[in-house]
This record gives sequence, C-alpha cells and structure tokens, in this order.
Amino acid sequence: MKERTYGKRCLFFNLFFLSVLFFLWNPPEKVKAAPKLSVHYIDVGQGNATLIRYKKKNYLYDCGKESEYEKLRLYLNSRNITKIHLLFLSHNDSDHMGSAARVIRDFSVKKVVRAGYQEVKENSTIAELEKNLKKYHVKTLKKIAGDQIPTPKGLKITVLSPNQNYEESNENSLVLRVQRKKRVFLLTGDVDAKIENILLERYSKKQLAAHVLLVAHHGSDTASGVMFLHTVRAKYAVISVGENNSYGHPKATVLKRLGYFTKNIFRTDEKGTIVFTTNGTKLTYQFVKGTLTFQGTYIGNVNSRVYHSKRCTMLPDEKNRMYFKTVKEAEKAGYRPHASCCSK
Repeated sequence: MKERTYGKRCLFFNLFFLSVLFFLWNPPEKVKAAPKLSVHYIDVGQGNATLIRYKKKNYLYDCGKESEYEKLRLYLNSRNITKIHLLFLSHNDSDHMGSAARVIRDFSVKKVVRAGYQEVKENSTIAELEKNLKKYHVKTLKKIAGDQIPTPKGLKITVLSPNQNYEESNENSLVLRVQRKKRVFLLTGDVDAKIENILLERYSKKQLAAHVLLVAHHGSDTASGVMFLHTVRAKYAVISVGENNSYGHPKATVLKRLGYFTKNIFRTDEKGTIVFTTNGTKLTYQFVKGTLTFQGTYIGNVNSRVYHSKRCTMLPDEKNRMYFKTVKEAEKAGYRPHASCCSK
C-alpha cells in the first residue's frame, strides 16, 4: 500500500516538474494592446482642422484659415508631427483650406485629397496652394461618394459625399466616415440641409450612425436638420468655431436641436482642442486648453529649410519657425544644418 502511495507521489511530482519546465521554455505570448485611433478637433478659431492619427499615420481633414495657422502649426509640433500622409481639403472656403499652402511647405505632405466635383475658383489662396503642390511634388487625389481611402488594417475611411456636382462649394464638401471597429466619426465639412437629406436618401441608418459628429458648417442654421441628427444619433457633437465670431455660430436653434439627441456638445471656443481616443470599443476624450508654446532643441527655418541650434544668433522669426527635438528628426523632415551653429 505504501509503495503504491509513494509511486503516485513520484508521478505527481514528475508531472509537476515537467509542467514547470514546459512553461519556462514556452512562456505565454503577451497579448498586444489594440492599436488606438485618435481624432483631434484642433482649435483654429473660426474654421476647421481635424487631425486623425492611427498606426504612425497622420491624416489632416482641413487646416483652417491662414491667419490662424500658428495655432495649427504649434499643435502639430507639440505632437511631434513632421509628416502628413493625407491632407483632406473638404472644400475651397478659406476657413477650411486657407493654410494648405503653409502645411505643404512646413510638413512633409504625401498626398492631398479633394472632392471630385469641387470647382477651383482662382484666387491668391488657391494660387499659392497650386504653387506649393508643384514645388513640393505633392500628388492630388479626387474622391467622390463611395470611394474608400487606403488606410492601415483596422481603420476604414469612406467618402459619403459628394455624389455629383452641386452648385455651391459648401454642397460639394467632402464628407468622411471614419471607423475603428465599433466606433465611428462623421466629418461633414460645410454641407447644408439639402446634402443632409441626400445622405439620408442614399445611406441606411447604420451607415450614417456615428458616435462623434463634427457638426456641419460650424453650427450654422442652414444645416443640422432634425431627421439627420435623429439618424446619426451621435453621443458626442463637436462644433469647431471661433469665439465671438461675426456669424453668430453656433446658432441657438442648432444647439437646441442637438440637445434633443445628446447632452455632450463640445465647442472648440469653449473647450479648446478636443481629442477623442479609441481602441475600437472604449471611447475616451480630453480637452487641450490654452496657448501652446512648444519648444524643441533645434529650430528650423521653414523658408530656407535650414535648422539652427537654440543658441544661434541667426534664428528665424517666430512665424517662420519649425521645432525639432533631434537632428535626425530635422533632417528627416528635409532640413539641412546651419553652417555656423550646426556644422558637422
């Protein structure tokens, strides 16, 4: 009887010892955290600039007025962004694309995406944009409703509008549906109620439903119809708007309509930059309020494409500066060292 018990104990300890050895030689694989998507509704005053970041890719939907460019540049600098993989220009209004030429000048923009039916009316802003597109060899893509934007696995960007050429520039705005698994963001440019109704006709409730809605036309009462808001059913409504703007945006009637469907109405004139982050299931947000004063170790001149040390006596004017943390970062962005202060 004792021998049998002893044998069982030996078998147990042998099995236990083998299990420990197996575990040590074959440790369980670490579960990788799901890649996160972040959507930044940047405070650029009366205009729009929305940054989309996912898997080291940076997409910018509009870039605000030229007069508000410093706000955009400092914010992108603060996030260590030197490259924009896609610059979406929803339409040709200056409060949406006025800074496009400067973004192309200061950041490494790979491609510009415009609405396929957007008419190009020649003016100084458009002329400067076209000049820099050619100068920096930036390719332009034109997209219409139904087109898919090539993105890394796990992120889906679909063009919902325009589906034809409309009379007004606002009506031809590029409307994007941005999806990360279960979470959806809807970017609407300056569309009006006419286009909202066309979207309601063309798409199902599931296709228009979104967790975060960029309210059309800065809260103008020409948009944000009740049926559209009812169908989208956004938990969060974001209004990109300037403080005390001359248009009176957002209109009280629009705020009232939005209030029927959500209590989470975030305005950039009140909250500053609004940042949403999601892994596809959990959705969080934060506010970035106040003036950014990002400083780096090296200071680039956006005109000469030369970088300097902070102690250099020939630093460019603040409006022409680009900040970098390292030499590698500066040179990767296409800058060369200043002969006096950064010679190798």
